[in-house]
Amino acid sequence: PGVPFFAVAASEFVELYVGRGAARVRSLFADARRAAPCVVFIDELDAVGGRRGGSGGSGGNDERDQTLNQLLTEMDGFDSAVGIKPNVVNGASNASSSPDSPLATAAPSSSTGVLLLAATNRPEVLDPALVRPGRLSRRVAVPLPDENGRAAVLGVHLAKIRLEGGSGSLPAEATRLARAGAGLSGAQLADVANDAALLALRRGATSVASADLDAALERVLHGVDGRYGGAAAGGGIARALRGALLKSGGGDEGLPSWLGGSDDGGKKKGSGGPRGPVSA
Repeated sequence: PGVPFFAVAASEFVELYVGRGAARVRSLFADARRAAPCVVFIDELDAVGGRRGGSGGSGGNDERDQTLNQLLTEMDGFDSAVGIKPNVVNGASNASSSPDSPLATAAPSSSTGVLLLAATNRPEVLDPALVRPGRLSRRVAVPLPDENGRAAVLGVHLAKIRLEGGSGSLPAEATRLARAGAGLSGAQLADVANDAALLALRRGATSVASADLDAALERVLHGVDGRYGGAAAGGGIARALRGALLKSGGGDEGLPSWLGGSDDGGKKKGSGGPRGPVSA
């Protein structure tokens, strides 16, 4: 059976007035204990869990430090009990190690029934007291998805758009793009589906074709191609560049000086399909 899940962002604990953030932490854990067994997930933990003493103040704790102190106090309130699984990386509950958990999954103590998980992209800035043994002592790195993972992620996002071949073409398209999109993150894969839909809309189509998906993947991998930004930012520059290169006749006589033209007859390397982080 499912259990209550409390999902919060660490920035929600950061307040201007001293004491408000700590009060929110106390309220969160009080609600969690009343709803136990349950899971508490804190996203972007570095917003409140950064090293203390770095605010440049004249002394004493600022609001963020007090909030972190309260979080540490709440975590110390978790009971260490025999027979529970170990702490999670980017997650914690004062727990002893357990050989039956190969992935080091955290579990709550028998008395509190609260499992605390946290996530951050900046583990190096966390306060040492927060990551000491018994708190957030175990860390699970989430790598970029492999080919099967990319296909699964693409399947989720492609299902939200209308494909030219219908829903039956979704598995094949997802597999094909996953194979070509090595190294892309989940957010980038979502951007591929979104860009493909925008490209199809730009050409007046009512469904997304394979060519749109390929063009979108190229945009995410290598940047915006000027061919797709004719009326948008960068489109005019791309046309001017291609025109200058065509006029050059293989040399650099037709290139303006700001594109590398010279008077000594030396050849310059140019590209007719510029790419870069220009929205189009």
